[in-house]
Amino acid sequence: MYRGGFLAVAVLAAVVIASASRQSAGPLGAVLGLRPLRWLGQRSYGIYLWHWPAIDLLTHGQTGLSGWYLRGAQVAVTLVAAALSYRLLELPIRSGAWRGWRVRVAAPAAVGALATGLALVTVAPAVASPAVASAPGLSHAGASPAVASPPGLSHAGASPAVASPPAPLPSLVAARVPTAEDPLRVLIVGDSVMYDAAPGIAAALQATGVVHVDMEPVLGFGLTRTYPWRTQWPRLVVERRTELVVAMFGGWDGAPALSQGRDWYAGLVDQAIAALRGGGASVLFLEYPRTRPPDVPGRPPVDQAANDAARDLVDGVLATASSRDPTAVGFLPTAAALEVGGGYSAFLPDPDGVLARARKHDGIHFCAAGAARVGAVVLDALTPVYSLPDPGPAWMAGAWRAGARYDTPHGACA
Repeated sequence: MYRGGFLAVAVLAAVVIASASRQSAGPLGAVLGLRPLRWLGQRSYGIYLWHWPAIDLLTHGQTGLSGWYLRGAQVAVTLVAAALSYRLLELPIRSGAWRGWRVRVAAPAAVGALATGLALVTVAPAVASPAVASAPGLSHAGASPAVASPPGLSHAGASPAVASPPAPLPSLVAARVPTAEDPLRVLIVGDSVMYDAAPGIAAALQATGVVHVDMEPVLGFGLTRTYPWRTQWPRLVVERRTELVVAMFGGWDGAPALSQGRDWYAGLVDQAIAALRGGGASVLFLEYPRTRPPDVPGRPPVDQAANDAARDLVDGVLATASSRDPTAVGFLPTAAALEVGGGYSAFLPDPDGVLARARKHDGIHFCAAGAARVGAVVLDALTPVYSLPDPGPAWMAGAWRAGARYDTPHGACA
């Protein structure tokens, strides 16, 4: 389109306008004068305004529809929204029925009502209600008993009597007990999902006063991609004098792993462990979280079954690899802190039981609330291994939550 496409559209539009505006309507004018096309033309601006939210919100994941059924639903909602805004908003303003304060009040109210109706129809299933998030015996002090608390949030002020059970602890063996003078040196590596989780992990660990964290995730990282991890990881481990590497990756590896096979990917993971362990560091792999990538207009619907199968393969290989040397390589499940009823949820309860957005609108990356949950899980897992002191609850509300990454792209966590 940028190489002459828009110019061609402009020229064709000029030809159409010139042909249709002649005094004697030709064949094109007769066609454009048909009643259905006139109806569309009168409401064309509303169709232009409403088509994007309809496409963006009415997805395969939200409706269960695909192909022409999904496209038909998107077109139908667009036309209904455009017809309502034309009748309730455009015509009254054009006819002068709304004057003065009526325009200033009624116009935003009408747009808001239409937008709210569209959102309620299309978005509501994505928000887990507290009743759905319930789990027997799991609640926070001050929270509704129906709201499940994540493992690890006992550090956020929950009563020990009602705190959730921790995730299974890795069997790592610490070489020493870290101190403020000689802190445990932790290196965080991974992909863009870990990039968003890293500040929460760092805040939790460094709040103990005996841990130093270096964050080195790489956007777009995967063992199957171009980043030279075979040379960069050993260099980072040596330069930072790393004692523990916390790693989370897999989003970019799932499809190649499914295609090439489990054994092939297991060979890459063994190489990754060798690269990280060469300098003497221990390794803690974090379970890659369940994701719900959105449908993108113009592309085939996301195959969620294949997406889950790819994730399960990657996590399974990492878990198996860690079991071969459990005192030096661990695998830490994160699902209990990030899922509701064994499934993905973009919203999760905070320590006060209030639902907060834990995942960005893309259904993949973390918001600050999700990063805090991952940080709490890692903290709970490593505390008994390294005899870490209690950090207190303040780290969860630290300045790290205001980082620009949680508003990238703008509004991602709104």
